[in-house]
Amino acid sequence: MIRLFAALLMVLVFRGAAWPNDTADCSGTDRVAPEIIMKMIVPSGAMKPTLVKGDRLIVKGYRENTSPSRGDIVAFLLPQDNSTRYFKRLVGLPGDRIQMIEGALYINGTAVPRVRDGEDVIEDASGASTKVPRYRETLPNGVSYDTLDIDPNGFEDNTPVYEVPPGHLFMMGDNRDNSQDSRVLSAVGYVPSENIIGCVLLE
Repeated sequence: MIRLFAALLMVLVFRGAAWPNDTADCSGTDRVAPEIIMKMIVPSGAMKPTLVKGDRLIVKGYRENTSPSRGDIVAFLLPQDNSTRYFKRLVGLPGDRIQMIEGALYINGTAVPRVRDGEDVIEDASGASTKVPRYRETLPNGVSYDTLDIDPNGFEDNTPVYEVPPGHLFMMGDNRDNSQDSRVLSAVGYVPSENIIGCVLLE
């Protein structure tokens, strides 16, 4: 219950440099417009280790006739109310089958490669520090980034298969056991393309 409450803090109030240790930086690509749509501050650790609480972010829109790419960190409006702003990593495209098995991400029946990449430190609700495994994950298009997995058999580490509907996207947080994302259909679920605000970058 404590973990789920912490995940709820991912509702945004919301550094453009590249993400540390991340190839999913959409800046400098022809998909993203130069104008800044909004600025935000990270309120929680749901995207740790890529983003940490207090990081300052900017959001840039996607150009006309372009779309988010797998691995982008995307700002979007929560489908349940079309007003709350979230940001997560895009892992699933329309028609994809997404599943988590023992903490590993599967896309269309194939496990996304991941390798142990040291440890990170997180704090629980009481402020106590805990070391957790950090993994380097590489998506089918070559985008690579770090994730955290506190417990390979956590609440959202073993899921049914999610079939992403046409015109929708599947989003996940990098802090896999502390992120309310598309895996929770009743709270986030599949994100309609029209709910996309833009690509998230470090300020």
